[in-house]
Amino acid sequence: MINSTSPEFQRLKERLDISVAFSERYEKSLAICYLRITALPKQQKGETTGNLSDWFQSEVDSLIRNIDTLEKVNNTDFILILTDITENECEVVLSRIIGTLNKLELKPMQRVTFGANIGVCMFPYGSAQKGNLVQFAKKQMEEAVINNRAISMYRPNKNEDEIRQSIIRNDLPAALQNNQLSVVFQPQLQLNTKKIIGMEALIRWQHPALGKISPVEFIPYAEAKGLLDSLFQWVFEEICKKIEKLKNYNISINLSVNQLLSSGLELFITNMADKYEVDLSRITLEITEEIGLYSSNKVLKRIKNLKLLGIKLALDDFGKGYFSFADFINFPVDIVKLDKSFVTSLASNSHLKKAILPIIQMAHFLGFKVVVEGIEEYRQLIDWEELKCDIVQGFFISKPLTLDEFIVDISKIEHRVNGLL
Repeated sequence: MINSTSPEFQRLKERLDISVAFSERYEKSLAICYLRITALPKQQKGETTGNLSDWFQSEVDSLIRNIDTLEKVNNTDFILILTDITENECEVVLSRIIGTLNKLELKPMQRVTFGANIGVCMFPYGSAQKGNLVQFAKKQMEEAVINNRAISMYRPNKNEDEIRQSIIRNDLPAALQNNQLSVVFQPQLQLNTKKIIGMEALIRWQHPALGKISPVEFIPYAEAKGLLDSLFQWVFEEICKKIEKLKNYNISINLSVNQLLSSGLELFITNMADKYEVDLSRITLEITEEIGLYSSNKVLKRIKNLKLLGIKLALDDFGKGYFSFADFINFPVDIVKLDKSFVTSLASNSHLKKAILPIIQMAHFLGFKVVVEGIEEYRQLIDWEELKCDIVQGFFISKPLTLDEFIVDISKIEHRVNGLL
């Protein structure tokens, strides 16, 4: 290791402390890489191992960012600190470094090849032990040498699920920046006309290493990291960009109560509507059932202001909490969306129809449309048609589709349903 009294050690320690502090403050991941040259090019007359090592350091310096740090340990070992980087991005950077150093010219017509092994410890999910990050990276480099691998990631004693959750938690902020998110649309079928009249917009994350990640996995982390506003704004703008292609279909977007209360929500929506010339009457915001918050004047005022913009409002997951129809008297909602538990309960106990029917009748009496999601079987579709539910969605109608798939498949879906009912 570097002599603890040397300027190099003090510089490395200072940069590592700064990088770790930045990582903790802004909840960004950090990569500590221990790089060892395992194959030096053949020395020419007048050259030394030190000369080649210095040249190697110069080349690597040219391949990294200004916010990154490269320190020489000795003629064969280097420590590289990559700030604000995900594990996948780190592997891309290191692969580029290795690939570049395998095809360089030290002098005109003199091609050189450096062989290298790199051990990596990610902070904080690889290890949160600040004082041991370099040691863990070095240990992993030695594993890479033994196993003849160019790059080896340090894995703590965690099971695969724990590692997966750590990666999701740390890589989520980068997903927005790196265009890893997308929107899909689940069709909504109006039962009395047997026509697709709208869709629910759902966010998806395609992680470069983990593949498809369900919102069920990453939304809790987004909420904990304060990213829900950013995710909503991204989804809303994506819808505004694409809504012209979706003819006259209505689009539902999920909105948490915290997002509903966030400052600037109305201004953001009006700005997006103006920018993309969107008719806001085609947008429905689905808000979850949390009676304690809905009783506040601030929430009611915000909801009324959104209604003045032309937006429709749906109460999502009705029946999951403690919201009753008595609470709707002063609550300007347009749609009641029944929780999936109604569908599963009815499927296992047909006698529940007698309990569910009055709920739907009361909603209709108050002027609300009733939507039920989670329709996965033909029998369920028949049951909810008999109950006079207005709109249904679920995998039996259609899985969530990309924009292009939605446009192409609408007539197919309607034709199939009409053949069944």
